[in-house]
Order: sequence, then structure tokens, then C-alpha cells
Amino acid sequence: MINNISNPNKKIFLIIVTILAFTAYYLIETSKQLVNWQIKIDNSDISDGFALFMTINLIKYFLLIFGIISTIFLIVTILKNKYEHRTTA
Repeated sequence: MINNISNPNKKIFLIIVTILAFTAYYLIETSKQLVNWQIKIDNSDISDGFALFMTINLIKYFLLIFGIISTIFLIVTILKNKYEHRTTA
């Protein structure tokens, strides 16, 4: 999918994906509503509270890792393009 996109659009796509991943991570990390919801579920049934805790943390850290990898890929793509333009000029 990404290979069919032209180079400026590829960079814009990576920037949008990175921003969305970091924003979602931040919203999950700072959400007091999720903590309150987890406490309510944990008080009603221990296994459901633990499952919610694990699911939220897995999603949160997946988004963080995905955002970091997208940022690294974007930097590598930019540096690769600059190096290619430097050698051809």
C-alpha cells in the first residue's frame, strides 16, 4: 500500500500515522475515566478488572511502539532521500 504512494504523500501518511499513534497513547495514559472504569469493574469481579487492565496496557504500549517505529521509519526515509539526491546531483 505504501509503495504505491508517491514520496511526498508517503511522508505525509507517516506523519499522520505517527501523530495519531502518539495522541491515542497520550489520551489513554492520561484518561481518568479509564482508571475509574477499571476500579468499578475491579470491585465487581477481579478477573474482568485484570483483563481490562491488560487489554488497555497492551493497546497503550502497542501505540507507543508503533509511534516510535513510525518516527524512525520517517527519519530513515527522509535521510535516504537526502542521500540519494546528494549522490545524483
